[in-house]
Amino acid sequence: MTEEIFDTEEAIPETPEVVPRSSSVIEFHRPHLRFYKDPESDPNQGKLILEPLQKGYGQTMGLSLKTVLVSQMPGQCIKRVRVEGLDHRYSRIKGIKEPLRVILMNFSRIIIRAADPLEIGRYELSLRWPAEGPVPDPISTSKGEVLYPLTARYITGTPLVACDGGQAPLAVVNPEGIICHLEDPGAKLDMTLIVESGVGYVMADPASDVGNEFMVNQHYTPVLDVAFDIEDARVGQDINFDRLTLDIRTNGAMRPETAVKIAAELIKRQYEPLAAIPVASDFPEEIFKMVREERQVENKNLDISIKELEFSVRSRNCLEQENIRTLGELAQKRASELLAIKNFGKKSLNEIRDKLSQYGLNLTDDDGSGLDFDLDDDVDAGDEDDDLDLLGVVDGDEAVDDEAVDDEAVVDSDDGQDETLGGI
Repeated sequence: MTEEIFDTEEAIPETPEVVPRSSSVIEFHRPHLRFYKDPESDPNQGKLILEPLQKGYGQTMGLSLKTVLVSQMPGQCIKRVRVEGLDHRYSRIKGIKEPLRVILMNFSRIIIRAADPLEIGRYELSLRWPAEGPVPDPISTSKGEVLYPLTARYITGTPLVACDGGQAPLAVVNPEGIICHLEDPGAKLDMTLIVESGVGYVMADPASDVGNEFMVNQHYTPVLDVAFDIEDARVGQDINFDRLTLDIRTNGAMRPETAVKIAAELIKRQYEPLAAIPVASDFPEEIFKMVREERQVENKNLDISIKELEFSVRSRNCLEQENIRTLGELAQKRASELLAIKNFGKKSLNEIRDKLSQYGLNLTDDDGSGLDFDLDDDVDAGDEDDDLDLLGVVDGDEAVDDEAVDDEAVVDSDDGQDETLGGI
């Protein structure tokens, strides 16, 4: 099941904005960030959703994040291997099936995780045989050979051990990774693994081998795959915004959310010199202010046509007269705007409010705190509004009541057009 890791709606508190009196304010919508992971299927894969972004920002941010995540993420890996008794990478070790060059390639597949991914350090680990513990379970090949797989779980060293109850500086992410196969359980192997920090991917250069110390292909980056997608995002009735969806998968050396955070910080530091450029201008300083969108659950009823709803004839005609075609457009109106429409009275207003509430909507200036007009109270009061309501006259505007139409009646025809029938 997909689990929401964090949501900036609650995670990031509002920061008070201090704007000088002489400054003008340019407001942008504060992007809302959600990050999801599915620990059951793949704990190393995550999805980021960022919205709303100004139009075009999604492509810019998605491409820059992908570039940094794929090519510039820091990490640790085995950089060099020191082998006792050998002086060439094409040599063989007695009792070991693979030549040294193949063993070196297998070491490049061992994933190392550091407690602090940004720490620059150099560590030494060991791989020795015979080692403490049981002999690996033998396997048989198609040629009838019996081999004993030596895996990364036999790698040892002080950096893999936590000191004083703290977290160990290093850990092997894939201890099941095979390094070589023993042809003889009595074979001897003595290797020192040198782990260093770096960025991206570096191919081993055999010319850099020194004595019995051999270079290994270095996979520093913990990110395996990144993909992003841009969609339209809505803010109220405005869909001129971007929604950025970023999918990221790592090798386990770093959590996906940590990788995104580090990538964003790297990008931010590249822009800092530009933001610090001193500018001399006679115009007031412009302050960019981020405003949080009042997020609401997206209502799927916004696009319902007014004609599809059971409004009274008078209410429907008044709405069509103002080119109000959908529930979404109606919900953007204020009560005062509706009452200003000719022939639109209090009864129609209450009808509109009731219909909107059935679909989880309300008028812009309604807060659900009893703003509806109570016609029953008006009738019981016995004041002059009784006669005005019965005659359909509200606030000085003449309105024909639905139940008291003498001169003409307006009905809906079968083809959806309004017809006026006089003398009924």
